[in-house]
Amino acid sequence: MTPRHPTGTYVFWHDAGQRYSSFASQYRNLANRAGVPWRCHDLRHKFASEFLQRTGDLPALQAILGHRTVSMTMRYAHILTAHLHEAMAKFGTNIGTSKAVPECPKEHRSNVST
Repeated sequence: MTPRHPTGTYVFWHDAGQRYSSFASQYRNLANRAGVPWRCHDLRHKFASEFLQRTGDLPALQAILGHRTVSMTMRYAHILTAHLHEAMAKFGTNIGTSKAVPECPKEHRSNVST
């Protein structure tokens, strides 16, 4: 990753610290070169999902993203449900939602004793 320019205020910069005027097109070029189907806007969705998974603070996320409604924020925050499926399987019930990920990361699993 490119370090922040020593005198500039931009996170993404080129040459002598000037900001990219079209970061999305630069991102698209990099994604194409890497052979991945990602869009620049996917970074916003990824951030929202990670933020909500780590903090659980939906009102804060809504404010950070600048959304007027929680329903719009929820469109950005793709909730992982694998840990819910595992908990319900331990309980003996199928909750009937599709898994967003094939397996829940170990750090998200709770230590529920039976």
